[in-house]
Amino acid sequence: MTIGALYSTLDRLEAKGCLTSWFADPTGDRGGRSRRYYRVQPQGLEALARSKQVLDRMWKGVRLA
Repeated sequence: MTIGALYSTLDRLEAKGCLTSWFADPTGDRGGRSRRYYRVQPQGLEALARSKQVLDRMWKGVRLA
């Protein structure tokens, strides 16, 4: 996965309301750039729980030997 693909995904999740993001104050150790932080929103937690349920159902009964 590339960094660009990761940030595209984060932007899409934010547009859907699953995440929020904000920028911290710029710091000298980052060359004056701000760090971006993300927080999962309730809608994102619900989507994650649904996804986990689907994956759990898919794996039920699978034997790896």
